[in-house]
Amino acid sequence: MEIKRTSISKPPRICIYGQHGSGKSTFAADCPSPVFIDIEGGADSLEVDAFNRPRTFQEVCAQLKHLGTTKHEYKTIVIDSLDWLEKLIWNDTCQQVGASDIAAIPYGRGYKMAEVRWSDFLSQLQALNTHGMMVVLLAHCQITRFEDPERESYDRYNLDLHKSAAALCAEFVDVLGFLSFKVRTDVKDGKFGQSVVKAKSSGDRVLYLEERPAFTAKNRYRLPPSIELPEEAPWGTFAQALKEARKTTRKPAQSVLVEKKAELPAIVK
Repeated sequence: MEIKRTSISKPPRICIYGQHGSGKSTFAADCPSPVFIDIEGGADSLEVDAFNRPRTFQEVCAQLKHLGTTKHEYKTIVIDSLDWLEKLIWNDTCQQVGASDIAAIPYGRGYKMAEVRWSDFLSQLQALNTHGMMVVLLAHCQITRFEDPERESYDRYNLDLHKSAAALCAEFVDVLGFLSFKVRTDVKDGKFGQSVVKAKSSGDRVLYLEERPAFTAKNRYRLPPSIELPEEAPWGTFAQALKEARKTTRKPAQSVLVEKKAELPAIVK
């Protein structure tokens, strides 16, 4: 048995989610040599290479298989977006059992069947990632209720997916970032002693990379809690932060050599 120190050998797997118009697709389009699987149909507003818009889950899988079996120069695979992909997965699941709606499949079996398709999809992405392609997943957000066992429950932003699919995708990626506009709130006195809260946005975008009560986020690279992204060339800012984070490596653990067996604790039979 051999123990060795691991190193970062694959491009990152990134999921960016946020509200409409927050800059998710702009971020993905600025990534190195991207090719879009344009499920949502929004690539027409970007100058990017994209497959024909898939209409079924099988077409999505076929496009991924094409990237894995054909020689190409693309370095980033972009899925735009996960919540539209989920619609195709649910349609495919319903067709298999002849149901009109996935919620109509008894005992929640429909969502379990959908998990199999999600796993197949993520496995194909993993294969592309292993062979050197960066993976960028885009998704919209929804507000969900978080049942905190230690304190009162509260609302937070999360992926706009069924909870099982959201958990699978969040576990798969190395970076789960919540992209939002920087907002400042001003509180002023209103009529009848009531306070009036007004929100103002500067238009600056912030990518949050650590878990907070307000949103789900994570990263495996010791990136800063948040990064301000410019409207133009946002990938360059993120890539620089990633480069700096990778420089901060942990020191190898010091090995301890035990020469005298008598110093080891005795085994009690």
